[in-house]
Amino acid sequence: MANKKYLEWIVESGSPIRKMFGLVEEAKLKGKKPINYALGNPGIKPPKEYYAALREVLLECENSKENLNSYMQNAGYSETQERVAKDLSGELKIKFSKNEIFMTAGSANALNILSRVFNNPKTKTEIICVAPYFVEYNYYIRNYNGNLVLAQSDENFDLDLNNLEKSITRNTKAIIINSPNNPTGIIYSESKLKELAGLLDIKNKKLNKEIIVIEDAVYNKMIWEDNKFFSILNYYPNSFHVNSFSKSLGLAGERIGYFAVNPDFKKNHIDWKNILGAFPIILRSNVINSPGIQQKVIQKIGCNLTSDLGIYKKKIDLLSNILSESGFEFRKPQGTFYIWAKIPGIYEDSSDFMKYAIRGKAPLFAVPGKGFGGRRFNKYLRFSVSDISEEDIQRTREKLNEMNRRKLKSINKKKKN
Repeated sequence: MANKKYLEWIVESGSPIRKMFGLVEEAKLKGKKPINYALGNPGIKPPKEYYAALREVLLECENSKENLNSYMQNAGYSETQERVAKDLSGELKIKFSKNEIFMTAGSANALNILSRVFNNPKTKTEIICVAPYFVEYNYYIRNYNGNLVLAQSDENFDLDLNNLEKSITRNTKAIIINSPNNPTGIIYSESKLKELAGLLDIKNKKLNKEIIVIEDAVYNKMIWEDNKFFSILNYYPNSFHVNSFSKSLGLAGERIGYFAVNPDFKKNHIDWKNILGAFPIILRSNVINSPGIQQKVIQKIGCNLTSDLGIYKKKIDLLSNILSESGFEFRKPQGTFYIWAKIPGIYEDSSDFMKYAIRGKAPLFAVPGKGFGGRRFNKYLRFSVSDISEEDIQRTREKLNEMNRRKLKSINKKKKN
């Protein structure tokens, strides 16, 4: 018999991003021309170097006397682990060995594995997420009977240490931080990360435990202007770095990523041997291993090659001007391809805004903020510029002007009545 309550929860809480994507497809089938800011699907192709390396790998596999597409160690090809360890060491200024790198089928697979390791199905483990947060964290945690606990960010969407401290209990096992953040585009500051490390040191001693920090850094190659990415691994030993090539190389469909264990984890965590031993076993029971062909490509090109990410910055600047003209309030993103914006005051909330947005032959789709962390974000929308054209961004100006005119007309009509 299926777990009815769990299945009902999955259906009821379905990702608001995917729901919006479905509405976009329905609009297309009706002959409409939607303006689509809903899905964070990479809209740029991988660079030529990627395809050249892919051709090399395919020829090597075809011409080899051995079957180079057979099983491997679950944690990944040794050469791939070594290349990732080398590149990540240079980036984070931390010395990683290949044994601290676990290749995964994208970052979602990495987060699922870490959630499984650090959840205790008997005690309803608590894992803290900082709101607003990527909506699918809830599934990764609930998949293994964990409980997601929200800690609200501060007024600038940076870490709020007071809220984080209040959220920590004896059942807290881990904290997930996402920087640069989806949906806000904010990079968590170095000072706040240091404060978080200090807070956790105090809490660990007080509660006699080792709280884990999982750093989701899939957008850390997508940083704008003079901003800089800071890693919690530099300040807190019980930490993990999760990353993928979905955004930096436009490879979302190829499912290639990894997670890295802080080298100091072994020195600080009482159960590190069992935890590190469990990772390959969980990989094997989950997806067996990360895709082999893509691992071989990463061996050749490494972690620092990217697509032309500046295309996203150009579109962010264009949309920022249009949203500002139309009465939206927002902090310009420090990274990612998202704009997290508060709707004009003439609208009651994002649901009211979307009623006007989806009307007409050019319906506009963005993701309502409530799904990223509750009622606090009722007046927010997430706009993704990842796969929208500059032409469609330009169409947004007239669409918003038309919406505002109709909304003001409705307000005035109600006042007269």
